[in-house]
Amino acid sequence: MILFMGIPLEENDHDFMEALYLRYIALMRYTANKYGVGRQDTEDAIHDTIMKLCRHIPKLRGMSDNNLASYIVISVGNSVKDLLRKRHPEHYAEESEVVSIEDEGMTVEEQAIERMTVAAMMEAIERMPEKLREIIRLHDLVGWKDWEIGELMGLSPASVRVYLRKARKQLGLSMMKD
Repeated sequence: MILFMGIPLEENDHDFMEALYLRYIALMRYTANKYGVGRQDTEDAIHDTIMKLCRHIPKLRGMSDNNLASYIVISVGNSVKDLLRKRHPEHYAEESEVVSIEDEGMTVEEQAIERMTVAAMMEAIERMPEKLREIIRLHDLVGWKDWEIGELMGLSPASVRVYLRKARKQLGLSMMKD
């Protein structure tokens, strides 16, 4: 709670951020810990996230609980990644500098096609309806389990699986069009 007290905010904004912090601190810690960082890095990432969230209070106030939780999860994940990039830049080279073991046997043309396919897939995910987009991101990109996503979004695990199948089908159709 003390994290944002030094920031010049309106009184009701302090109350809003305190309530947000108390409500989502467990989710923020859980999210940061999923990246395998230590206790101090977890707290640093949460602090960075809270500071960023303070700049978007009007946007946060207008979000539904599910959207707000998703936004916080993604924000914490981004903060952890930023923290890791700063502390270990040697492990996070620019994409153009990274060569994976699988790329060694690929021709330049095959590598270019693979990169274009990944970019097209990310664009297709961005065009999906919000619920499908969040479920496919959390499951396939972040690695959450069905029940974890269900808890976050207020859905049963079975519903999450149905939405995930729908999202993957839509993604496949979109990729075929492109």
